[in-house]
Amino acid sequence: MEDQNRTLDYLVLTPAGQPDATLAIAGSRAGAIGVVSLEMADDITVCAPALDRLFHLGRNRRGILVDGQAQGLLDGLLDNQSWPFNVVLITSTSPATLSSAIDKIHRRGALAFVVVTSTGQSEVGIASGADAI
Repeated sequence: MEDQNRTLDYLVLTPAGQPDATLAIAGSRAGAIGVVSLEMADDITVCAPALDRLFHLGRNRRGILVDGQAQGLLDGLLDNQSWPFNVVLITSTSPATLSSAIDKIHRRGALAFVVVTSTGQSEVGIASGADAI
């Protein structure tokens, strides 16, 4: 039986490493969700130039990918209103931390996608209120 509530969407993610918005901008302009990977970042000042480019040059939906352990970075990114994320992808972390992060993302008005590598992590993401796994 087909689930009528499921939809397929496209994400264009930049490679991990130094934040660079180029691919995310192209994806956003083409109708996908353009996502800048900030998995290796630990300081908002390192992320700012790429995010400024994404929100200046991108169109449509834009987002970020952050390490689930980097709560300070995530908080700083969500507090900055000049970057209106539509989607935040977060790598799986402890259930309590993940649930708190998803709540913060939702309060910001963005969707929360959880990146997982196991069935157990997907179950935690679903239980924590993730919009997508």
